Amino acid sequence: MKPELKRRIAELKGFQNPKASLEQYITPPELVSDLVYTAYMQGDLEGKKVVDLGSGTGSFAIAAALLGAEVTAVEKDSEALETLRENIKAAGVEIEVIGRDIRDLDCEFDTVFMNPPFSVHTELGEEFVRKALEIGDVIYAVLNPKLKERLKEFSDLHELKEAETYEISLPPTLAFHTEERHIIEVEAVHVRKQ
Repeated sequence: MKPELKRRIAELKGFQNPKASLEQYITPPELVSDLVYTAYMQGDLEGKKVVDLGSGTGSFAIAAALLGAEVTAVEKDSEALETLRENIKAAGVEIEVIGRDIRDLDCEFDTVFMNPPFSVHTELGEEFVRKALEIGDVIYAVLNPKLKERLKEFSDLHELKEAETYEISLPPTLAFHTEERHIIEVEAVHVRKQ
């Protein structure tokens, strides 16, 4: 099941015009399939209300829908929304798409997926984490290691259940990238309301 999920995610279109200000990078299919399959095995997908915050082109949303979740994808960038809709159609799944900033979301969900911005120069990543903790019982996220360390500061009601370190290779997708590949360390985390 997981290899097939990875294959399906790898077939999705990426960002056509990635924006540096939104840190638009593709989450590697292996990482997406690992995190979503973990959620599936924990009983956090099938028949559950799931949201993908800052969905981008839809990897987490589509993977969750493929495994039986009732999914909502939230993305504010109009170009990413266009690709997201194309990917949903190509994958043959049903997903509610909301085109707005995650900060304006006020629904509650069983499970949240997200890969928020990593920049330590803004609080946007923290805003994603706070929103996820506000609206979700269970969170599966790809985080900057520094942000993972601060999770306890954001909620007394949620507990970090698992964290796994990944090294991911980012291709030179933006004009100012000079290296052929840039390796970064990320934390794939599973947080659950106590």
